[in-house]
Amino acid sequence: DSSEASVLLRSLRSSMQRQGAASALLWLTRGPEGTWQPEHLSFKEVWSRGARAGEALRELGLEEKRGCRIGVAVDEGPLLPLLELGVLLSGGAIVPLDPCEPHARLASVLEDAELSLAIVKDASAAASLEAAAALAFPDRGPTAEFRPRIVLASDVPGLSALQEASEGKDEKEDTEGGVVCQLPDVSSSAISHIFFTSGSTGRPKGCVVTHRSLASYCEARNAVYRVTESAVSFVASAHTFDPSLGDIMATWMAGGCIALAPRAEIFAQLGPLLAASEATHLLCTPSLFATLLGTRHQEPQALPRLREVALGGEPTPPAVLEVWAGRHADDDSGLRLWNTYGVTECCVYNAARTMRPGDLPSLLGKPLPGNHLLIVVGGGEEDEDESIGAALGKVDAEEVGELAIAGIQVGEGYVRRPELTARRFLCHPELGRVYLSGDLARKTDGGEIALLGRRDHQVKVRGHRIELGEVEHWIWTAAGPLVSAVAAACLDGRLVAFFVPAAGCHFATPLPSRVRGVLRSTLRWLSEREVPRQMRPQRYVLVQELPLTVSGK
Repeated sequence: DSSEASVLLRSLRSSMQRQGAASALLWLTRGPEGTWQPEHLSFKEVWSRGARAGEALRELGLEEKRGCRIGVAVDEGPLLPLLELGVLLSGGAIVPLDPCEPHARLASVLEDAELSLAIVKDASAAASLEAAAALAFPDRGPTAEFRPRIVLASDVPGLSALQEASEGKDEKEDTEGGVVCQLPDVSSSAISHIFFTSGSTGRPKGCVVTHRSLASYCEARNAVYRVTESAVSFVASAHTFDPSLGDIMATWMAGGCIALAPRAEIFAQLGPLLAASEATHLLCTPSLFATLLGTRHQEPQALPRLREVALGGEPTPPAVLEVWAGRHADDDSGLRLWNTYGVTECCVYNAARTMRPGDLPSLLGKPLPGNHLLIVVGGGEEDEDESIGAALGKVDAEEVGELAIAGIQVGEGYVRRPELTARRFLCHPELGRVYLSGDLARKTDGGEIALLGRRDHQVKVRGHRIELGEVEHWIWTAAGPLVSAVAAACLDGRLVAFFVPAAGCHFATPLPSRVRGVLRSTLRWLSEREVPRQMRPQRYVLVQELPLTVSGK
């Protein structure tokens, strides 16, 4: 292969050849007595199926269009990682699709993605994509240039049921029992994937990332979280969120095994699934991991193989820290609990920090290898993006500023959004391309970077410009042991704090009014000791839970 060929694909092939008959993928299903039973595919089988799928995808229309984009509307099971590997081996780029989304939103994704193909898991998903395509391309026929061809996964060779024998075409076994495959003519600068995130205007933004960036993240993740050939990484994220792709490709690059389970069961069955898969690594939201609290699976002996847990996407509740963060011993044994930070525009995660009991969840820790974190301070208010862009030299300031990310993981921008790309992806005089995250941060007295909130969550109360994220930060600081979740809002010009009592506060449900009053008064008293005066909420509202987004945050 050419020395310019994708480092990602060459690394994956090397691991597949090296590992051969070792387990690369396990899929948990319910056994006859309701217990979880694993089914396995070896590295040889995974590579064979992926190579066959890649060949089939090229024959379906990619042969003359290297670098084409392929929609992935398979949301779970062994077909998902096999299809994603097949897309990469076809020379295409992965574009995850959720057929359950409203047709109007899905139509905007199809319009921007300009897919050649969309691979779906069943007829229902196919019908949903057909309806969305009709909205996106009302004046074009089914063979129009950007209206994707929709294909059932069952019609793609290599993506058949687990029990079917793995019989690849023109396979050649090397002396170690692996499968030799000619890699596609794809360089590391080619697009590996496009994940769509929410946009402030209501239209999703497609974040474009290259093979080089994904390979760099995988290498950094494996180094920091100590992912080796003995690792079993439980994939907890939905396929439309890039940690899922990062978990799969990084683990395979290290020669480890990925573990998958029915998505509908993960939230209620996380503990049993981790135990049944003998998972060593888990990356998920704190909300999901907190489901282990109060169950037998929070005891160390229940999950003896679990070694690295990385939590990201939202602050980690103090109760989770108290139970899990103290298990890492001075001799470097035991479980390590991580706080992770990252943005889809810069390929999954960009910073990580080991957590101890009592830590603030806002501390970002060190950048992953290949990344740089900067604090950028803008000077004007009329055009904030332009002022911040002009101030890129003012980094690591000791005041609140916008967090910027530089390094090899910085993506290519937003698909078909050149103006937004130009505003958010800028050039640093020394570090090159940087991404303005929209997150506010500042340095602590100890030199660490603390995340404070979002630029676009700013409100004005009693003449003061206030970031709601910073209000939440101060309440966490003041009353962390009493609360498991906090959300601040500005309602009718008044600051309101919504809070969920900590898991350790065992009260009857619903709470008597007297108890609710004591909790509110205690929280207010604690907050007045720590929270800056202009940031103190006028009301404290106790709720049983805060609503979650579709990603579980």
